[in-house]
Amino acid sequence: MKKNLSIVLFLTLILSGCELANTINAKDYSNNIVAEQEKVVTTIIPFIEKFNTGDIDAARLLLEPIQVQCDSSINVIEKMGGFKGNDRMQKKALELVHFYRRSFTKDYNYILDVMGNANATLLEYEKIEKIAQRFQVKEQKIVQELKELQLEFAKEHHFEVQEKNPMDEKLEQL
Repeated sequence: MKKNLSIVLFLTLILSGCELANTINAKDYSNNIVAEQEKVVTTIIPFIEKFNTGDIDAARLLLEPIQVQCDSSINVIEKMGGFKGNDRMQKKALELVHFYRRSFTKDYNYILDVMGNANATLLEYEKIEKIAQRFQVKEQKIVQELKELQLEFAKEHHFEVQEKNPMDEKLEQL
């Protein structure tokens, strides 16, 4: 009887330990994805600050570091793979970083070209306004979907995440 109780107790401890290890690994996985997002956003913030002041030349110089960080973060997130068969959060994070990569390679180069052109037409300015609006809508949609996936993932793996982080607050101020 004591031997059976010991075996049950031993198995309970092992299973509890596995659940704890699973939670820690899941949280690390989620934190690693968030860390890559934050690296990209951290390179975007100086661009936005220069862009908002109209310093076209300084903003243009900040496009390459954004592209480099996006490429680096894409590589890191791709190597992470999914977590125990769940790759939804990874795929959404990749979608966001690829979106930033495209936007700061193509769209914002065009926007800066128009803004730096003294002979730009009203039609060109209307086009960059539409590009900026599409960027904002698409970014908000992807970010919201990723946040929802992160919350779902945290709930599934029994840990909590901050729903709003300091990076969100900094971006709201810009």
